[in-house]
Amino acid sequence: MWTSVLLLAVAVNLEPTRFVLVPLLLARDRPILQLLAYLIGVVTVNLVFGFLILFVFERNPLGTSASGGGRAQIAVGALALAIAAFMVLRASRTARGRTQSADRADPTPKRRLRIDNFADRVRRFLGRGRSPWLAGLLGTIIGIPSIDYLAVLLIIGTANKQPPEKASALVAFVLVGSLVVMAPLIGYLISPTKTLDRISRFADWTRTRSQVEYAGILALIGLILIGVGWSHL
Repeated sequence: MWTSVLLLAVAVNLEPTRFVLVPLLLARDRPILQLLAYLIGVVTVNLVFGFLILFVFERNPLGTSASGGGRAQIAVGALALAIAAFMVLRASRTARGRTQSADRADPTPKRRLRIDNFADRVRRFLGRGRSPWLAGLLGTIIGIPSIDYLAVLLIIGTANKQPPEKASALVAFVLVGSLVVMAPLIGYLISPTKTLDRISRFADWTRTRSQVEYAGILALIGLILIGVGWSHL
């Protein structure tokens, strides 16, 4: 369970949109407070939702039994492989159509455009006021459980572990998955200029990665999950 949880938590940090948000929050008045409010919003939503699913509702995620932890990891790994294969297929179709459109030849411009559009929407949202409550609200919205988070809940919920260890795994996932926000928060307190520069450069790097590269990372995670799940059968 722990290997899968931590692996997926690290993968969450690779989402390009997270690197877009941090510079925007640090550019506002009282940047530390803004980033902290956003972090609290994300962590609160994830923890509340996770604890409700794991310990309040009568059945765990997808209604699976507690003996199916290994099978759950294999299922999540297989899903990751399927998504990776779809991404590669879509990228190859785009490449084959390069003679019809120069833009379709390289998926990077489209990818960058989508992320830039997301950044513009967030900038307009944050531009409505200087209060950190807006940053907290944004964190609450972003923290709404995604597919990868539901997959983690499935793995934790079906693991043959005691409730305290399951709770610890959930907290660990949320905290490790928020490193992309916590690290700049700490770095900005120490050296604001260097932190902003590093965030900007790393954000540019993530935005220029191709779908095939991200598919490769996802496929690797899927294979590891399948291997871990298989060893627990």
